[in-house]
This record gives sequence, C-alpha cells and structure tokens, in this order.
Amino acid sequence: MLLSLLSSRWAAAQAPEPRPDFASFYQPAASRLLVETRREGDSLRLLLNRPASPAGQPLPSLHLTVWPSYDAQRPLWQATQRLRLYPGADPGSAVLVLTVALPAAQAPAGAVLQVRLDPSAPPGQATSTTPNPTTTAWVRLTPERLARPFVLLDSMGLVLTRPYVRQGEAVAVAGFGLAQPVRWRRYATGVAALPPFADPRRQPAAPRTLGVLDSAAAPLPAGELLHLPQQGLYALRVGGTGGEPVRTVPLLVVEASFPGQRTASE
Repeated sequence: MLLSLLSSRWAAAQAPEPRPDFASFYQPAASRLLVETRREGDSLRLLLNRPASPAGQPLPSLHLTVWPSYDAQRPLWQATQRLRLYPGADPGSAVLVLTVALPAAQAPAGAVLQVRLDPSAPPGQATSTTPNPTTTAWVRLTPERLARPFVLLDSMGLVLTRPYVRQGEAVAVAGFGLAQPVRWRRYATGVAALPPFADPRRQPAAPRTLGVLDSAAAPLPAGELLHLPQQGLYALRVGGTGGEPVRTVPLLVVEASFPGQRTASE
C-alpha cells in the first residue's frame, strides 16, 4: 500500500505540464502583449510598451520561460524578473517602454520564449496562468532575432511592434554598442491578384527577386529619425562600422488610413 502511494505521488510529480491552448492568440485582442528583442553582448534584452501604473505602485514582473518548441512539455529555463524603465524613456509618459534581460546562453536558436506578466503583478494585470494574448507573448528565437543588436522605435520613443509605419511617420534605430549607419532600399511591389477561377499553373513565371526602385544616397547620421519618402516595401540595412556585419530588417510604409477597411457600394 505504501509503495503504491509513493509511486502515485512520484507519477504526479513527473506528469508533464498541460499543452498551452493557443486558440485565443488567433482572436482579435485590443491590447495584445507584444515583445521585441535586442542582442546585447551575452544578454538578450526584451522591450515592450505598457500603460503606466498608478503612482506609488511598483512596475510589474515578467515570468520568462524558454521552451524547446511550441509542443514541448518541459521547459529549458525559466525565471521571474521585475521590469524596469528603458534608459532614455520618459517616466511621466502615459505609455512606458519597459525592459528586462535574460542570459543569451539560456536562449538557444530555434527555441520558443514565453513571456507572461507575473500573477503577482499589481491589480489590472495578469492574475491567471492561462495563456492570454493580453498578458502572454510567444517569441520564436530565430538566429536572426538572437543576433540583431537594434530595435526600431517610433517618433514618440516607443517600441515599434508592428512591421509597418504609416506614411509621414518616422522611425529611429536604437542600437547597442557602437552607433551604426542606416541605409534603406525601396522595392517594387503591387502584384495584382489573379481573377476568380484562374489557374496559377498557366500564369507566366513571376520573378524570383524584387527590383530596386530607390535607395538612400547617404547613410542616416546616428541619432536622427528616419523619414521614408513614400509608400512601399523597404529594407533597412544597419551596420558596417567597427566590424559589425550589416543586418537587414524589412519595413512596409502604408497609407495613413491603413488598415482601414472599406465596403463595396451597394
């Protein structure tokens, strides 16, 4: 009887954690938790925008978990860290740029990082470990993400968490270490969709590369905002100084009303 009881307790202790339910992440969310990363030497820095807490309340904490894959049942590493204000961010702003860092050695390429607002956060923050897109983010740790030593900020100094800017908006490249030059290229886009019932196998072969329409005449000086001239698909090329390799990040410039939707006339 005693052996049976001990065996059942051991089995319960070794039981794998339930697989996260990702269904809610495919639904619209008004305030989705979005996280960007920046490599800083032997650390990987996480940056996110959060509404400012009421006066006197501490900043929330993040529970960080590194998983081998989305289907994994055992984490590789986990820790809880208190968020702090990003250097240079305005502490009096209604939206703050907050940050933490984790050891890069604990974040191997191909793994998945789960970022969750800690249940011990102040009222109004997360109170459940159930995956929720407003309090939990999943970040695929690709080799490119793990190596990129910069993030994009908008003209207000907030982290740019979307892959596009509206025409007229400016962006800043916030890098770690030696200031790097920034150049851009604009590519041809706008391939029309095929009409209904068209057979894609009968269409002419599409080009495998995009043509360059325009490019920067000179690199952007360090610390200046980048104003892209018109709508289109851009490649921002950052690096090249002090032996730093040139890394490319795509950015789409869209019309000011994007992503506004219109309905056809009756």
